[in-house]
Amino acid sequence: ARAFKSAITAGARVSSAALVAYSLVHFFTSSGIMVGCRGGDFASAFPGPFVRGYNPILLDQFIIAVGGDWGRNSGLWNYGPIFHLLTLPLTFVENCGTVWLLWTLANMIFSTASAMLLFISIFGPIRWTRWPILTIYVTLWFNFYPFMETLRQGNIELFELLLLIVAYRCLRFSHSTAGVKKEVLAGVLIGVATMTKFLPAIFLPYFAVKRKW
Repeated sequence: ARAFKSAITAGARVSSAALVAYSLVHFFTSSGIMVGCRGGDFASAFPGPFVRGYNPILLDQFIIAVGGDWGRNSGLWNYGPIFHLLTLPLTFVENCGTVWLLWTLANMIFSTASAMLLFISIFGPIRWTRWPILTIYVTLWFNFYPFMETLRQGNIELFELLLLIVAYRCLRFSHSTAGVKKEVLAGVLIGVATMTKFLPAIFLPYFAVKRKW
């Protein structure tokens, strides 16, 4: 009986590893993130029109990638100031494909950190003894089409998601002795996320009702 149970466990682990491997392969081959210079949400907002003065080559490549100027001659910023500050170093790169590669790697870091923090918040510390839950979690994460599309489009929301998850953890554990400091940090993170793109502002009425000034 013990040998049979061990065989079942070993088979389940092999199946789990195969499922995770398939999810990763499917993700990287089907999400379109490996394509070089391309259009998308990120391409329509980056680089800003201010780049025209010192890196017109990069700007022209992105204009071609999105199929038009998209109003870049207007001189207006497309997103909040944090987005442009975060992507400012990329404006010195002269190749659109390289910019996309660097930005995709950054988003992979943001999303991986978000996935790990979210898992810890829900299930506790990551341990190999929790491999069944880890398998389901990783499989769902990498087969979640909105996530795949967001990464392909290069949306800034992945950076916002990380800020919001960290803010959530600060608020969740604000009952400790450093509670006030954690609440302040949570407010700063939500403020930074809102200055990146306005969507996190939807949480402001909640904090007003809770009197968390």
